[in-house]
This record gives sequence, C-alpha cells and structure tokens, in this order.
Amino acid sequence: MLTHLKPIAQVQTPQIWDEPTAAAQVGDEIRAPFTPLMQVVEREVLADGRVRLLVKPISASYSEEWIVAPQATVEQQQPTAAVSENIESEQPAQLKGDRTDRQPQPDWEAIAEYESGCIHGKHDAAARMPPMCKQASCPYSQGYLDGYSSIQAPSQPPAPVPKAVEWQVVYDPKWNLYQVWVENRCLMEKAISYTEGERIAQKYLTAEKLRCSHRELVMSAFAA
Repeated sequence: MLTHLKPIAQVQTPQIWDEPTAAAQVGDEIRAPFTPLMQVVEREVLADGRVRLLVKPISASYSEEWIVAPQATVEQQQPTAAVSENIESEQPAQLKGDRTDRQPQPDWEAIAEYESGCIHGKHDAAARMPPMCKQASCPYSQGYLDGYSSIQAPSQPPAPVPKAVEWQVVYDPKWNLYQVWVENRCLMEKAISYTEGERIAQKYLTAEKLRCSHRELVMSAFAA
C-alpha cells in the first residue's frame, strides 16, 4: 500500500539587501547607508509599476514609507546573503578559514542612537536652547553635539560704534574771551583761559551723557 505524503511548505528565509529595491518582500531586511537596519512590513505595487515599501527599524517603533522604482529583472539583484554564500562556496579550501563573518559588523543600534541624538541637537540649536550636555559619553550624546554644532546661530549685526563728539575752544579777540564749541553749537558759557574752556567742554559732555542715560531709562520704563 502506497502512502502519499503531503508536501511540506518551505519557509522562506528573510533576505538582506544593501539598498532599497523593488525585489524586497515582506520580512526582508534592508541595510541602506546611514540608515538603521530596516525590516519590510508591507509591500504594494502601485499603478505606475513602482513599489511602495513600508519599513520599520528592528529596534524602534516608528515606520517609514519608501517608493522604489521597478527593476528590469529581479535576477539582476541578489541578496547580500546569497552572494556571500556563492563567494564562500567558490573559495579554495585553504582560504575558507578567512571568513567574512569574522570581520567586525556595524553597530546598527549605536548608529540609530547617534542619528536620533543628532535630530534632537539640531532641534535645540534651531530653538536657541542651551545644549543639554557639553561632552559626549554615548552615541546619542555624540550625535546630539554634532547636530547642535551643525546649526549656526544667526549672526548679530555689530553694534554701531558711538561717534566721538567733536569740540574745540576758540579765542575771541573782540571780547578777549574763549568760546567753547561742541559740534556746531557755541555754548553760552565763556572762559577767560583755554584751560577753563576745556573744563567747560568736558562738563557739558558729561552732563549730556547723564541726560541720555536718564532718557533711556525713562523710555525703558514706559516700554515695560
């Protein structure tokens, strides 16, 4: 008596891709540059032939939507895992000891922390908030400081240099006195010597500074 055995469904092993591709299926992982290790959770072929991939990081809860152009032939792209297996099978026996999986792999979790800190740092810098740390002690804080320093604070225009007030003491031979001129104004007070004229000019300039300071305080009080 012959017994017919039911075929056992083979479970497809998730593939790992080095860049977003239309050949990726649900469950596959995409290791794009400067991006955390993403896993495909939804796949949809759009009307124009492009493929919409809904992906999420392995170690995070948010998701992203990628639109990928269709490929000419799926066979032209092979997953990283399959290529590495073919290369390993073709290596001579004496070279199989130098396996590529012994090489240090990127720490994708640290990369994700760095990028998250970088976004936080840019946000604080744009909001003109003081940095939350000054030294990097982890990938997150290193990304925060790099992101914070990448945003340049708007440059403030230099404060105008106050113009020096010009004054002079001029001898008036008609009255045998010295006139004190400040800018284009002749003061009413006269001097009997050049030294006394200098003293009158300095006294006038000091009084003008006090009047300006008092006026600024009054305007500030009204503005408040």
